[in-house]
Amino acid sequence: MARPARVIIVDDDPRVGESLSALLVQEGLAVEVAPSAEGALALCTRQHYDAALVGMRLTDVAGIDLLRALRRADPALRAIVITAQGGGSLARRAMAEGAEAVLQRPLEVTPFLPLLLV
Repeated sequence: MARPARVIIVDDDPRVGESLSALLVQEGLAVEVAPSAEGALALCTRQHYDAALVGMRLTDVAGIDLLRALRRADPALRAIVITAQGGGSLARRAMAEGAEAVLQRPLEVTPFLPLLLV
């Protein structure tokens, strides 16, 4: 039996992390939540993740910088960016840094769930 995909959610809003985590766990994924870039990087040094959901507005680091650091540490990591802003330059920058998708809040799990499955 295959192991569940491991996903890290990085968002400084605890409600976002908790609600996304609950939805993804229901889908059979193994999920951890980090409220900051520093916390995410610490978790990623101890654990391999298959995918990351990264909020673009974090309190300690710009989300695009965290995305860059995560992808540098693990080029195989599937990254999905979460933003309140629509497309435009942020979306282009995130995709250039290796994001597989840029999702606008409020989120619906169904469209991006296939990107998280191993």
